[in-house]
Amino acid sequence: SYDGEEKSKEAGYRNGKPSRSGPRIRNRCLRRLAQRLPFIIDKLVWWLGPILSVLCTVLVGGVTYTYFGHVMPMRGWDNVSLPGCVVSPIGLFLLFNITYNHVMAVFTPPGYVDERTPTPPDIDALLRKQNSEAVRGLIFSKYCNSCRKPKPPRTHHCHICKRCVLKMDHHCPWIGNCVGHRNLQYFYRFLVYMFLGCMFMVIVSVPGLLRYRDLSNAEYARVVRQQQQQQQLPVSQDSVVLPESAPNTHKGQPQTGRRLLIQGNMARVGQGTTAAAPTRRQVRLSHRSYTLVLMVTVLCGSAALAVGFMLALHTYLLLTNQTTIEMSANRRRKKLAQAFGSKYVNPYNLGYRKNIQQVFGVHRFALRWLLPFTRPLGDGTAFPTSTDEKEQDEMLR
Repeated sequence: SYDGEEKSKEAGYRNGKPSRSGPRIRNRCLRRLAQRLPFIIDKLVWWLGPILSVLCTVLVGGVTYTYFGHVMPMRGWDNVSLPGCVVSPIGLFLLFNITYNHVMAVFTPPGYVDERTPTPPDIDALLRKQNSEAVRGLIFSKYCNSCRKPKPPRTHHCHICKRCVLKMDHHCPWIGNCVGHRNLQYFYRFLVYMFLGCMFMVIVSVPGLLRYRDLSNAEYARVVRQQQQQQQLPVSQDSVVLPESAPNTHKGQPQTGRRLLIQGNMARVGQGTTAAAPTRRQVRLSHRSYTLVLMVTVLCGSAALAVGFMLALHTYLLLTNQTTIEMSANRRRKKLAQAFGSKYVNPYNLGYRKNIQQVFGVHRFALRWLLPFTRPLGDGTAFPTSTDEKEQDEMLR
């Protein structure tokens, strides 16, 4: 009947046989999704840029608050003590460089191809010839298929920024910007000082955590009661004196002569003696403070591993005068050259010192590049080479 035929079509059957309309529709949807997926990813990365930049600033501010508000009291330091006067300026120096280089990496344009660059009249023919002769991943194009303009050497089109970037390294979501000729120095210094800052926080926090871990509110309360009953020393509402021997409630074993860590002070009282009594507010153990310092230490340690890997990679790229994009292509070029019994040489590798000067400029002092206010050499449209680049390209064709 007619009703039965309609039901069989709805169930995916036609004339008693399975209908192919369902798989066709599914495949068509998957193809459209695959076509739109790069666009969706690009938009997602573009929107994540400002969010991750703000998140990075918030995390740095949170670590700074934890150091001054919790780590220093945990270590028994203050602004006038010798450790505080020596260690804190180091942390402030790292904080300034982290903040400055991150802000500059975010707001400094990486360097773009001038939009006023005229488009060649025969650009269509040039693009067709270029695309037919191109060796993907080995020889970079001289004309941009998206902008339809000539590209200077080492220039690549960013599909997220929708522009051609001079000496493009990559698009970094943590700064919401491309890393290119003009802001590569800030990005590299940001990695250096972020790694040093994370290691600084770990080194400073771990000793305090090790001393702090076995203490609890119950232990301090029992120490206070024991001090009142055994030594019968006057204890006011604002201060207490701690004895030298304090039972450990966690392990059930007393530890004689241990140093009891107090938030803001470390008090040690010998048998039959007294010492300057810390306030009750200092004696009160803050478990939340310990948890916060522990979380921040783990966060900084994890960040140090990730940033350290990135720093090692970009140090290698800096010393060999490569970008992330060029590194992948140069590896393929070396393998292809070895297959033909020849040797490929990166034409932009001028030696360690000159490679560093290409990014940070020429300075009298070797470590001047670690400080702000440096400028790269050139305008990003031309770079000195050690070999003839055209001969290298002809060899690879």
